[in-house]
This record gives sequence, structure tokens and C-alpha cells, in this order.
Amino acid sequence: MKLWGDGSRIENTLIYGRGDGNPETTPWAPIVIDGVEQPGARFEIVNVTVDDYVGKNYLMYVQYETPVPVQVIVRNTIFSGRGPNCPIYIGRASTLVADHNLFYLPQSEYILDYGNTTYSCTNIASLGTGNLCGDPRFIRPAWGEVGDYHLQAGSPAVDAGTPDGAPTVDLENRPRDARPDIGASEYRQPTSWLYLPLVARLTINDNLLRGDGRRPGSFAPLNALLDLRQ
Repeated sequence: MKLWGDGSRIENTLIYGRGDGNPETTPWAPIVIDGVEQPGARFEIVNVTVDDYVGKNYLMYVQYETPVPVQVIVRNTIFSGRGPNCPIYIGRASTLVADHNLFYLPQSEYILDYGNTTYSCTNIASLGTGNLCGDPRFIRPAWGEVGDYHLQAGSPAVDAGTPDGAPTVDLENRPRDARPDIGASEYRQPTSWLYLPLVARLTINDNLLRGDGRRPGSFAPLNALLDLRQ
């Protein structure tokens, strides 16, 4: 996804599958902000989920070839780089405001290059309030096929976001509460069903053959083909 216009905003967005099953390395990143010629242009990335399997490129880069300063706000976003060497790059002249984000780059030496600092899991908390490292625990991350990027129980993204500037609903239009999750989708509590045997009183015609020996008007479990119209 490429942004270049002042005021551009990505929210409630899932980005994954770069390469669509082709492992060939390309110059494209999941999120690109580059070639912006307007000084001070503002960009926002809020409640976004990014997952990249291929690696060997930036997970996001900002003004890599353009020295014009821009401002980027990144909030409540999951950056998952499962491939090798896929950190985030922010141009030296640009300003980054990053808070309440979850980073998972297990095969990269560092997470983010910004200003004069290289950030890893050991110091990512100093980048801004609520930034942390950890496996987001997606249900089924994928590459070259359809994935399921809902969060599982125990994900560090659950209740770890901020409502400040966040959308009131998630990617699937489910409401976010006062403690929104990080990423595009709010965690859904698994639904449990309890199945109980149903017993019904039957009115059975006396002329009906009763092979089980039951009398008309007796109780029977509904585990057979029964006529309940009477």
C-alpha cells in the first residue's frame, strides 16, 4: 500500500500476502510512504494489521529516497514480519509518533531505524507509550492463500491499544470498547454451545404402530424422526 498525499490515513486495514506465493524479492514493502514533495505532509496508520512472510525488504519505509520531511503517526498497529531481515525504516528528516503498537520480527536483527537510533525489543518501549514486542497469535497467518488474522486468547494485542484517535468499530464493524485491541480486528471470545437432550410430550394416534412399546401420551427423547405437529 503506497501513500503520498497529505492527510492520508490507513485504518482498520489488514495487509498480508506480499508476493502472493512468489518468494522472489521485490523492492516493494507492505506500506510505502515515499516520493512526497510537500514538507510537513501528515500520514496516519491506525489499527492496522501487517503481516509479511517473504522478508528481505522493509516492512514499512518512509521517505527512503526523498529527503523532504513528513510526519507519520502510527498507533494501535501490529507489525508482523515473519520473514528474514524486514525492519521498518523512517527517513532521517521525517518525524515519527508511534504508540501502542505490537512488533513481531523474529528473524530480523532490529525492528526499526529512526533518527539516530536503532530499535529492537530491548528498547522499543522507549519509542513511545505502549509499544511492545510479542507474537500476536493470529489464528492462521498465511501466504499465497487466505489467512485468518483474528486474535487468539492470550495475544499481547488484546486490550493493549488506546482509544485516542482510534476508530469506534473494527474491520468487521464490531464495536471497540474503552480498551481497544491493537490491530484491525477486535478479539472475539470463542462461542461455547451446551447441547442438552430435548424431551417432548407426544400425542400419538392409537392406530400408529408402536414398536418401542410406548403408550400414547408418554415422554420420548427427540433422537428419532417424530411428528410434533399435534
